[in-house]
Amino acid sequence: MSFPIRLELEHFKKLSEKYTKSKIFFPLISAVLEKKQHGLVFTNSNITPTSFLIIHKFGFAQFFEIEESIEFDRSIIEYLTRINFIESLELSKIRVYCTDGKWTDCFNLLKGNSFAKATRSRMIFNHPHENVDKIGENHSLSVVDAINFERVNRSFDLHLDKRFWNTKSDFLSNSLAVIVADNDTITSICYAAAVSNNCAEIDIYTSDECRGKGQAKVNLAAFIKICDVAGIKPYWDCYKNNEPSYNLAIAMGFKLKFEYDFFVIDLSKNR
Repeated sequence: MSFPIRLELEHFKKLSEKYTKSKIFFPLISAVLEKKQHGLVFTNSNITPTSFLIIHKFGFAQFFEIEESIEFDRSIIEYLTRINFIESLELSKIRVYCTDGKWTDCFNLLKGNSFAKATRSRMIFNHPHENVDKIGENHSLSVVDAINFERVNRSFDLHLDKRFWNTKSDFLSNSLAVIVADNDTITSICYAAAVSNNCAEIDIYTSDECRGKGQAKVNLAAFIKICDVAGIKPYWDCYKNNEPSYNLAIAMGFKLKFEYDFFVIDLSKNR
């Protein structure tokens, strides 16, 4: 077997159907399989594909198996650390959702220091959020639209039309984005980094000087309401040791679903 083998597009739909039914589901990964967001998929075979590595264009990645392929298992992680393996995505880092202990063991066998390991928490919305204080007198809450998009994008330098979504139009049509502004200064944004199978991967950012002032709660509450109206389940994901993020999620009605190993591969060290 020669690596890497790119999965042919004709197999994406079947793989997507299998993946969305799996117990461990990430909207960012599913969005690649649904061709809503760019990425790459590698496999053990295009004749009878059974093992896969799915990589989102921003670097989030996950292994998924229909049937185990020992040869694929032995080879794919080593290829992950090679810069020319995925140079078409121009990534500096790969962020691997490692939800199976087998893959953790494979990483641990690798030599060198080209990756870092952490634990992350996957949380799902469970019940109505706590009462949120009314927004401050000089603050306003609004959705992101074609009129304010460029100003929002400049305010946070998050590359909203490129990082997760493929275009500005994609972002505006699918992200359900909400912002908080202090007078004319945009201070917080909450949006879906991906939406797949009626589930939204939340991304939230508040400017440093406004953290701890309740703006994230107000913003997240508005986003949850928008998701509810749209029939979408909001998903929260954060590092286990990120107490502010974890506590915010708990306060707003999320509950822990599972924890998993998370490997960040620094491709710049392999150049």
